Formats: sequence, C-alpha cells, structure tokens
Amino acid sequence: MWVAPTGPARPAPPESWIPVTAGEALERDPAWSADGRFLYYISDRDGFRCVWARQLDVATKRPVGDAFAVRHFHAARFSLKQVGSRGFLTGLSAGEGGLVFAMGELKANVWLEPSVR
Repeated sequence: MWVAPTGPARPAPPESWIPVTAGEALERDPAWSADGRFLYYISDRDGFRCVWARQLDVATKRPVGDAFAVRHFHAARFSLKQVGSRGFLTGLSAGEGGLVFAMGELKANVWLEPSVR
C-alpha cells in the first residue's frame, strides 16, 4: 500500500510514492481516519484477516512507528474472510470514533432425530 502526493504533476511519479506497508501480505481496503493521522486497512499478515492501522505523520504522510492490530478476528465464527476475498466487499470505512465494515458469521445447528425402536 502506498500514499501518493497530489499536485500539478499528475499522476505523481512513482519515486514520490510513500510505502505504508511492506507488501509481504495481503493488505487492502484502506480507509483514512477522520483526522488523517491513521490509515486503517484489512490485512492477512498474521494468517487471519484482521483490521490493522498505521500511524502517519499529518504533514508528510510518512509512517510513524510500526503497523498495529486494531481488531483481530481469529475465530471461525466471526471472520472477514466470510465476505469474500475482494477488498471492497468489507467496505472498511473510518469515521470519528469508530470503524464500519462488513463481517460474516458462520454458525450451524445439529439436529438429531431420536431413534425409532
């Protein structure tokens, strides 16, 4: 994931792009925080599809510190993988005071019929 500056040179030349993630895992569906200090995104970096964030310098948008987990989904019942593998399907959006996204729930029931004698 990259942050590209805006300005008169459009599109921005690749050498001006700022890397936010290392590209070693599936990372997608970015959403800016309301104040522009964080970039939230969906990542499979820990083997599960979870919500992660990276703090960015407000002026330069360069990363400050390491990425951190915002919310893990390591159980089979509630998973971001239940909504598909395309990033836009989660619809990750950041607002003041919260995140909104689609998540699947996997559950089942077991019914046993009494044996007839």
